[in-house]
Amino acid sequence: MTEDKMQIVNKDNTFLKDSTILISRVGDEFETYQLTDKNNEWVKSILDGITKDFDPEVKPEGFEHLNVELQLKNARDYTFGEHLIVKGKASGAYTATCVRCLLDTPQEFETEFTCAFINKRYEDDPEYEEVDEIYISDETADMFFHDRGKADLREAVAENCFLAINHYPVHDADCKGLCQTCGVDLNTDSCGHSN
Repeated sequence: MTEDKMQIVNKDNTFLKDSTILISRVGDEFETYQLTDKNNEWVKSILDGITKDFDPEVKPEGFEHLNVELQLKNARDYTFGEHLIVKGKASGAYTATCVRCLLDTPQEFETEFTCAFINKRYEDDPEYEEVDEIYISDETADMFFHDRGKADLREAVAENCFLAINHYPVHDADCKGLCQTCGVDLNTDSCGHSN
């Protein structure tokens, strides 16, 4: 497989309109799909899940977005049989409330990940009970499961986005926060309660 082959972007993203896909419909060479929250409902639901957790009062117009690039490949091996390899990149922007002073602040994130969807029968296998990553198709990948050849990509993308975002956002590394006595913003005012 050439590097050029991996970079071909499939213009027909209707294949991924639903996050659950049949592995048998995926080719044995990597195909790349570009998805955004603007053209795909399940990608939008991931962004909605991120923004719901922070719920700021003010959201900058047009700032929030989620872009996802997925490279999909149907693979087989002696150990796991037919499985799906997913190489992904995700980047996004959202608005969150500073945990120190409660100021709404823009946040951005980027992540790259590799996942393998193996047969669900391995989920109950004691050998894989404590395992999150496996070595498969010549690389290490996060382990997910397909059910009778159906793989839900949303779980893998959402999990990796969730791990990439800042769960304790601050608007500035030097944010002084709020006074614990009177609640004044110590970045802009002085109240005499704290040193």
